[in-house]
Amino acid sequence: MALSAPGINLEIPHPYVYRIFIPWLAGMLPFGIDVSFYILNLLALSGLSFIVFEFILFFGVNYKPAFFATVAFLFNRYFYQFLAFDYFQASDTFSYFLFILSFLMLSKKKYFSFAIIATLGILTREIALLIIPVGFAYLLEKNAPRKDYISFTAVSFLIIFIFIAVRLAIQIETDDNYLTQIQYGINNFFNPVAFVKRFVVAFTPFSVIPFLFWNELIEFFKKNLFLLVWAIFAVISSLFGNDYERLMSPTAPVFYLFLAIIIEKYFWGGAFSSIKKVLLFSIVIISLLGSLYHLWGVVRLIDSETSLIFTILLDVLVLLIFGYLKFSARIKNDLVKS
Repeated sequence: MALSAPGINLEIPHPYVYRIFIPWLAGMLPFGIDVSFYILNLLALSGLSFIVFEFILFFGVNYKPAFFATVAFLFNRYFYQFLAFDYFQASDTFSYFLFILSFLMLSKKKYFSFAIIATLGILTREIALLIIPVGFAYLLEKNAPRKDYISFTAVSFLIIFIFIAVRLAIQIETDDNYLTQIQYGINNFFNPVAFVKRFVVAFTPFSVIPFLFWNELIEFFKKNLFLLVWAIFAVISSLFGNDYERLMSPTAPVFYLFLAIIIEKYFWGGAFSSIKKVLLFSIVIISLLGSLYHLWGVVRLIDSETSLIFTILLDVLVLLIFGYLKFSARIKNDLVKS
């Protein structure tokens, strides 16, 4: 696609042929294709790391736990490390950055900037459409005035129009389409392997956090119902493909926001003791080890079996650390009450 810029290569399969912005931009830059994608992906990775940190801070989390949660995100092997390793995935990296940025622009009522970012987002990848249900849920929950609904609806119609127009303008012959993809995704949703990859392996080594802190998770979504809408539609978007772990990336901002809240509560809630410092340092090391994989990375594990062992071991270590923090805090509260 980049080599054909400024033209359009109609031999590209669905749905990649519609994701025109980043390949076009890479093709128009005055560098070689490899260098252009490398530069664009590096810029997008920098923006993504910053915007995830800003997203967590937006919800009132202290900058220290927000920083540690962002570091954990940067070490995730599927949500960030894979994008860093394969710089030809620049469209994915940009799409996640633009999606989170579009939400922040919406929350700040900067509708002109929101319109530009959403437009670039829909020309980058279909994930930009998620801002529509998330945005309406956010405005509803925040009791936004009528003018905000009008502005947001106008931008929503704009990106839907662009989404449809691009697909009408670029006609390709293929047996594969969004309907066949979603049918396949639904049929395989409860496949045990796919289910575990999507909801457990993808969040290594913090997969146990939502289960261990179930009550906190319920309270978290009660306070932010639009984030539940975000998570649900992000999971639905993961049905359009077979890379179960990587396609859960749109859930990452919500997941690592919740992780930051848990870190803030159990590490910065009360005295920051020496044992908490050791445990927090251990979590950083575990996060780093969680980035190791057998398919990509500067340092790779031997094979898939080793990756699986690493995944289980690190999840268990995180379970032990946060389990200790949770139940020691509960015991301390019981002693205070008695």
